[in-house]
Formats: sequence, structure tokens, C-alpha cells
Amino acid sequence: MSASLATEWLAESPLPSGANTALWKHWLEDSQQWLSEKFPEQNVADLIHARSELIDQALQALWQQHRMHEIAGLAVLAVGGYGREELHPYSDIDLLVVHDGRADLDALSPYFQKLWDCGLKLSQSVRTPQQCRQDARDDITLMTSWLEMRHLCGERTLSQELDRKLSNRGGIFKGALWNREKFFHGKLAEREARHEQFAKGAYLLEPNLKEGPGGLRDIQTLHWILKRHDYIEDAAEFCDAQELAVLEDGQEFLWRARFALHDVSGHAEERLHFGNQQRVAQRLGYPGSNANKIVEAFMQDYYRTTGAIDRLTEVLFQQYREQLQPAAQHTPQPLNECFQILDGHLEIRAGDSFKQHPRGLLELFLILQQHPEIQGVRAHTIRAVRNHLSLIDETFRKTSEHQQLFLEILRQPQHVARELRRMHRYGVLPAYWPAIAQVAGKMQYDLFHVYPVDEHILQVLTELRHIVKSEAAEPEYSLFHELFLQFPKPELLYLAALFHDIGKGRDGDHSTLGAEDAQEFCLQHGLSEYETGIVQWLVEQHLLMSMTAQKRDTSDPEVIRDFANQVGSGMRLRGLFLLTVADLRGTNPALWTPWRESLLYRLYRATERQLQRGTDQPIDNEHRLNALKASALKRVTHADTESCIQFWGTLPESDLLHYTDDELAWQTECVLGCAEDEMTRVFVRHQGSHHCTEILVYERQRSRLFVPITATLARLATNVLYARITETRGQEVLNTFLVTDTDGLPIHEGFQLAELRKRLEEAAQNPAASSHSVQLRPGTRERYFEVPTEIEFSQHEAPPETRIHLSTSDHPGLLWTLSCALEDCGAHIRQARITTLGAQAQDVFSVTDADSQPIVDPQTLTHIEDTLRSRITQLQSHDDSDKQAERAIA
Repeated sequence: MSASLATEWLAESPLPSGANTALWKHWLEDSQQWLSEKFPEQNVADLIHARSELIDQALQALWQQHRMHEIAGLAVLAVGGYGREELHPYSDIDLLVVHDGRADLDALSPYFQKLWDCGLKLSQSVRTPQQCRQDARDDITLMTSWLEMRHLCGERTLSQELDRKLSNRGGIFKGALWNREKFFHGKLAEREARHEQFAKGAYLLEPNLKEGPGGLRDIQTLHWILKRHDYIEDAAEFCDAQELAVLEDGQEFLWRARFALHDVSGHAEERLHFGNQQRVAQRLGYPGSNANKIVEAFMQDYYRTTGAIDRLTEVLFQQYREQLQPAAQHTPQPLNECFQILDGHLEIRAGDSFKQHPRGLLELFLILQQHPEIQGVRAHTIRAVRNHLSLIDETFRKTSEHQQLFLEILRQPQHVARELRRMHRYGVLPAYWPAIAQVAGKMQYDLFHVYPVDEHILQVLTELRHIVKSEAAEPEYSLFHELFLQFPKPELLYLAALFHDIGKGRDGDHSTLGAEDAQEFCLQHGLSEYETGIVQWLVEQHLLMSMTAQKRDTSDPEVIRDFANQVGSGMRLRGLFLLTVADLRGTNPALWTPWRESLLYRLYRATERQLQRGTDQPIDNEHRLNALKASALKRVTHADTESCIQFWGTLPESDLLHYTDDELAWQTECVLGCAEDEMTRVFVRHQGSHHCTEILVYERQRSRLFVPITATLARLATNVLYARITETRGQEVLNTFLVTDTDGLPIHEGFQLAELRKRLEEAAQNPAASSHSVQLRPGTRERYFEVPTEIEFSQHEAPPETRIHLSTSDHPGLLWTLSCALEDCGAHIRQARITTLGAQAQDVFSVTDADSQPIVDPQTLTHIEDTLRSRITQLQSHDDSDKQAERAIA
């Protein structure tokens, strides 16, 4: 079919007969445009093979036109992807020029210059056959590339000589140096390194479809290993029909995605950046008008495809490993009627073992937990598992023996997450628990959720297991380890982790849907009503603690009482705390910061104290303030007690309650240390309890420094976590900010703190000049996510204030933009809580009018909302302009 496509194009547009570079360039461009117009209706394999053939024709014709055939001792070979006859729109054209050591190599320059001038992106090397042999001995990447060489131009005898040196008996490919075993382990080491690089960080959201796990390189690696084998020439000789279909269907999907990616990018792009995901999905023909839904559907297919390839190639490599190292003639060690251990690996005792003993489909994983000496599972057993998954039907799932086996896996002291992951890879978990199959590969098009839902669920389980092991191996989890030991039945936490997001993608609240599923599952598996209730509650409320910690004022005793009433018991609190930590860490490791950890832990400790006191017993604010002051006095070293007490008497009680003893002591010393003629002063320090940098900008009299401060912090690219304005009864103002660097870490280097203080002092001295002209572009990733702007108002009596709850797209300088808008509306900011979830900002502002009273007038509130929306729209319009410019360039 590919030949007919190339022939069809050549019939319409014959090769240029002359040497005119412009004609050749247009011919090559037109041929690619012609092939692109046939996509996606045309079979993608035909398109990439046709492009390869057309490039062959061009290279060979130009070889003749440049009279290269008259030069002795030269040959040109296609290698790598071009050698396989697989050329996507902008793939490199990999060439190997072989010469006999006497050829006139200078004659190559005009030929290759012509190819470059025609717009071909070449990657060429020049060697003698002997040099190729030596280089292949030293470099497995070159050796692999040359496995797929084919003759294009020049003396065929040179290509044949090279083939003899590399492939004949004693050659590199079949000789002792790159024997099958060494080559196999070399390619597996490359695969492991690739997976380590391309399966974490930014690549989770913007995967590399060539190099990532389950990508095209994994299929090629299998192909190379089999090609290197003496007697396996085709995957069909190594795989069964079902496995071959997974490879062929997966390769076709990835080829189509890669063709579309090259096409919309206009260059050789292998990574699915956010800016291209929507355009690739549309180029592939995904239907719908909702851009996010189109991308999510495409990416779900992508992750399902690459997941299937990754799991299959793992099995096939295991099978190949066993063929290289046949089992020694040891006597198998029987374990039960279904399984035995042979040479350290678990295997079934007979081909029909699962048919005779269906329980073995679950028991296999329990055995692996209970026998840590077992090194793995033999390939034929993994295949048998897959081939007998149909045994796991509704009857199987309702059988009490099987249900208890599943629970027993969760109750084991070790390898719970590892074996649940293995169950998922082998297909047993989706068969036993069909709900997880519905969310397999499902992505949420945002910057917060970096894993598909099924992977996220297993990642949360893994995080819980890290907490279990933290005492010795995972010190960063040690804070939570003791709490885990106090939770009586860990399997209940594991079940909550499995169900907490299982409702994603269905109509309705996913927490409620997951809780209903959890209740049904737990009761079916024989858990008591009490145990079921714990799991159900944890699933339904799994977002409660993170939302409370990040969005509400946890220094407010009423907030703590309200949260404690919702939790109800110490065990629920511990379970929710542990699940919340695991959920946040398992959602996006980059967004788990010491600041978020401190917020959660403070909420946990405050709620624990409230539960011990009793939820019907409000905390006595007077007692709390006295205790705070007494503790703060112990920390003060540069001020006398009387001055401290006098200063604290000027602070509103509601503001004092926001302080920790350490914060109060430090800020008190800062203020009391100011000279009487100092109108403003800036203090900066590392704040250990919050794991951030604390800034205090002191004003002797209110001069409205909040806006210039936020502008300066925006210019310095700091991440503002929290802001508070405290006005004393003597008209002094304390502007408090908690900030981190762009990586979420404290700013602690001396020169950085000095620069921060200097820039803030300049802003305080010249606030008018510092308040405007903050020109900041959004991050390249954030600009592709559209978060609808939502604004709500609420009124509070203690302290008397209006709270503005705002959700919108995150943007550098957003706090400054919103602060300017509020100031322009005459609203005085008392406090700002900043929460960033991926590309979404969720901020809460506490404001008053000029008389320190709540803003209740409807017209004024409407004016504030309109102004905020207008400023946000201006920010987003800049983002849209950037996106349009990028697409125009592409």
C-alpha cells in the first residue's frame, strides 16, 4: 500500500529533472503536504512508509545528478528509523556513509549541502567498515542503529562488506562481545534508565510518546532484542495472537499520535506538551466542543495504550530472560495444589491449575507477600493469569473464600502496595474490582492531578505504605508513623485509599459515589457495620481536612470546633489526617510542600486538643491569650516584660489569636526595636515552624503599603502563601507575609534575604513607583488551562469583616492584581489566604471598609466583584495573546 501511495504521488508530481534547489525543495514540501492531507483517514503505516520511499527516491536521484556514482569506494545506507522505513513528517533522516579508506570524501560535501538546502534534516556519519565494526563494539546505541541498515546509493559491495563484518559468524552482532545475553541486558538497562527519566516530574503530565514507559521505544526495544536473536525474526514468533494485537494496535495508535504531533508542531516533536495536546486530539478526530473533554479522552486512550504496552513488554522480556537462562534441573518446591517454586520463581504446577483452582488467581499475590524469598513470577504463569481472567466473574467475586483472600492481601504486614500494583498489571484487580477499570488511564486536564486516576489510587496506597515503613527507611514520613500505629486496622485505611477517587468521571459528587461503592464492597466482604462506617466516612470526607486547612482560618476556635464536630472522634481524625497526607502526596509530589504539611499538622493538633476537651466545650479565648503571652515572653530576649505587655495591649484580640508564640515574640522584638523616627522598617527571617520565609513590614502610621509590597514580591518571583495586616490601636500597621521561592522552599541564603529586604525597603520608601508596571508572563504550562472565575462573599461578626472567596486561573502577580483592584474599590485588606492547586488559585480575602466595618452594601459588593473580574480578564487576555502567537509561529 505504501508503494502505491508513493507511486501515486510520483505519477502526479514526477521527480524534478534538473538540479534546481528551489524545485527540489518545493517537491519535497509538497510531497509531505500531500501525505499530511491524507491523514488521518489513510493508514498511518502507509503514510510513514511512503514518506520513506519518496525520500529514497530523492536521495538516489540527487546522487545521480551530482555524479556521485562515478566516485569509487562510497556507499550510503539508511539506518535507525529511516532504515526501518519509518519516517514521520519531521523525523531525522539517519544516514551512514561507508567508504573504503581511499575514496574522495571531499566530493560528499556538495551532495550533502544540496540535501540540506532542499530542507532535509539529516543526521549522517562517515566511516569505513572496519571503523563501524570497532565503534559497534564500544557503543550499543550505534550497534542497535546499524541493526536496521539498508543500502541506498553507491557501491553495494561496501554495504555487503559492512554486513559481513557486523553480522556474519564472528561479527559484532553474532559474536561473543554482543552475544544475545549481553545485548539483552544492555537494552534493558537503557529501558530502565529511560523509564526513570521519562516517568516522573513534568513528564507525568506532558509525556514523551517515544521515550516514555510503554512508548514507541519500548516496542522498538523488543523488536531489536528479537532481531538480535539467532532464530526469532518476527514478534509473531514470540507472542501469542492477543499479545501481538496489543503491540500492533499500540504501535498504530502511537504512530498516529506522533504523526499528528509532528504535523501540528511543524517540527520533530516527541513530547505531548499542553500547548499541543488539544490540537493533536482534534487532528486525530476526537469529537466534541469541550476542549478539556477532548484532551481528557485522547490522553485516556494514550495512557491505556502505553500502560498495556508497558505491562506486555515486561512479560515478554521476562520470557526472553527465561529462554536465555533455562531453569536448572532442580526439583520444584511445591507450595500447594496450584503453585510451586522453581529456581526462585513462582509458577503454576500445571497448565490448567487456575481452571482447577480459581482461587489461585488471588492466592498468587498473597504467596508473594508471604514468601519474600521468591524473586518473581515465571512468564508462562503470568500468561496463564491473563488467559484465565474470565474466571473472575460475578460468582467468583461473591465467593466468601475469594473475598477473604482479597482482604488477607490488604492485611499483610508487607508488600501490600507492591502486590496491588502487580494485580493491576496482570489484570486481576480490574477483573475482581471492575470499578478501577472504568478509571484506568483517566486524566484530569489540569496541573494538579499528575497521574491517571487508577495510578493515583495506587500511588495513595503506596504513600500509606511509606508511612508504615517510615520508622527506619523513610524519615520524611516519621511525623506520621506513630499516628499510623495508633490506627487499629490498617486495611480500613487501604480500602479508603482504594475507593476515595473511584467515583471520578461519573455524574455526581465523586466522594459520595465512592462512599456508596465502598459501603457495598465492605459489607459484601464481611466487614462489620462499624468498620464499614469508618471506610465510608473517610471516602466521603477525604477532601474535608485539606480544604479546611487551606481555605479556612484555623486560628479561629469556631473553625476548629466546627471541624472537630464533623470529625467526631480521635480515630476518625487520625485516619483522615493520614489519608489526606497520602492523597496530597499521591496527587502531585511537587505540590506537597512543608507549608502544606505544617497547615495540616496544625489543624490536626488543634482538633485533637478540641476533641480531648469535648466539642461542646468552647476554648476560652482569655485563657488561650494568657497562655500565648506567657509562652511568648519566654522567647523574648531583647525587650522587657512591661514593654511587651503594653504593646500586646494595642493589638486587637482577634489578631493576637493568629499568632504562634514564636511569631508574637519575634514581631514584638522587631517593633519595639524600631527608633521613634523610623516611619517604616522591613524585617525578614526564616520561619521554621511554617517552613517558609516570614516578612514583617512595619509602618509607624498607615501608608497603605500592601499593594507596593505585593508588587515587589511579584517582581522577585516569590510565592506568597499568606498575608495579614494588623492595625494597632495606636495607628501602627504590621504587614506580615509568609513566602517561599518558586520551588516552595524557604528563602534562606544570606544574599537572597538581603536582596529581598533591600527591594522591600525601596518599595516602602517609594510606594507609588513600586505599585505599578509589574509585567509578568504566566508559566508556559499554566497558560493552557482555563479556570472559570468564581467569586463569593460571606459576612463574619467576630472579627467584623467581609470575606471574599475567589477561584480563578493562577498567574504570577495575581495577588498584586487583586490587591490593586480591592484598594481601588476602597476595600481594606486585613488578611489573605493563598492556595494554589496546579493552575488554579483559590484565595480568601478578609476585608473591611474605611471604618473597619464589614462591607454589606449590595452595590459596593457588586462593584468589587466587577472590578476583580475585569482585572482577571485583563490578565487572561495577555495569556490568550501569547497562546495565539505561539500557534501562529508553529
